[in-house]
Amino acid sequence: MSAVRDATLADLDAISALERTVFGLQAWSPRSVEQELRAVSPDRVVVVAVTAEQVVGHAVLSVAGESSDLRRIAVADDFQRQGVATQLMVVLLARARGQGCRRVLLEVAEGNMSALLLYRRHGFSEISRRRRYYEDGGDALVMQLHLGGCR
Repeated sequence: MSAVRDATLADLDAISALERTVFGLQAWSPRSVEQELRAVSPDRVVVVAVTAEQVVGHAVLSVAGESSDLRRIAVADDFQRQGVATQLMVVLLARARGQGCRRVLLEVAEGNMSALLLYRRHGFSEISRRRRYYEDGGDALVMQLHLGGCR
């Protein structure tokens, strides 16, 4: 089982490697990952899932007023389907609620069935589609989750 904690600059190499492995051509560059880590604030959340030996997942959330954007969630292949993405999601949703967000938005490739299952399990629903959004010509689904109990 993994634990989730706030990411630090010390996680840069591990997150960058995970980006390349999970996202391939759509991976954030090490410079982009570093910029995300340096921008951490109450409005920018970057967390990692770790085992005793390594970073096995990461997630990024941006908050803007009453909305937040789930920008990234990634889990190493060897740790998928073990609840790591759910752990990351639970932390991000709690942070969004803590910032007073009323909704969370995200984009996901329509063919990413494991991600779609995760998002739907957490109550996200499709609100829009971006045709040919990805470099491979695939569509992006825009999904939304309304958060209850917001201030």
